Amino acid sequence: MQRQSDTWTLLTKQDVVHAGADLADLPDVVDELIATSPDAAVVVLLHETDQGGIRGIIRTDRPHHALTLVKGLPGAGGGSEEAHVYLPDTDIVNAEKQVISSIRETLNLTRT
Repeated sequence: MQRQSDTWTLLTKQDVVHAGADLADLPDVVDELIATSPDAAVVVLLHETDQGGIRGIIRTDRPHHALTLVKGLPGAGGGSEEAHVYLPDTDIVNAEKQVISSIRETLNLTRT
């Protein structure tokens, strides 16, 4: 049995500008993460917003449910394959800790 993994990346506003992209391009970045990480069952993209705070896009494959993995986080919404979070009062490093901890905690609960 092949081990499934989780993959994530962080993008600052400066990263997006340097790439010549904008926030509308971020779903394409998630698609690229999926394409380059075929063993990843959970893919997360966290990015700074123009208004401050951090948004996250979470995509999953079965048997995982994206919204279940982040349902306790602020601004969580979405469905089984894709969920979103918005953490208004944090920086990208702390958001990473919160989101990844939530996902790993939920995955560990479902594995036992």
